[in-house]
Amino acid sequence: MKASGPMLETKFQALGHVIICQGCCCGQVKDGNPEVPLTYLRKEWIKHRLFRWFHLSISECLGPCDLPNVISITTNNQNWYFGKLQVHDYHLLVSWLVSCKKTGQLKPLPSSLMELSMKRFRSLD
Repeated sequence: MKASGPMLETKFQALGHVIICQGCCCGQVKDGNPEVPLTYLRKEWIKHRLFRWFHLSISECLGPCDLPNVISITTNNQNWYFGKLQVHDYHLLVSWLVSCKKTGQLKPLPSSLMELSMKRFRSLD
């Protein structure tokens, strides 16, 4: 769906937006789910100055809760959802983000992260 008129522009155009779920299931170690390393992620965003390249949001619930530790990555032409992330997957995510920042462009997502991708929405076909 395209806008009928001119689109608003922001001076803060990033390569992408990363949304980390930290809701009723994600990161709830007491319920047997893996940790979501929010402190690590925030520190890495600052350390590598990723905020100008990738916006970071922490969400209350992204769903689906049957695949806890969900993240979403949105770019200009793609939207991915991943589930069942372990702590090492968040480290891999940060490495990918830093690599993209260094080149100033999106690189292919690591295959081990892509193995955690999911079909989030049903098709209207």
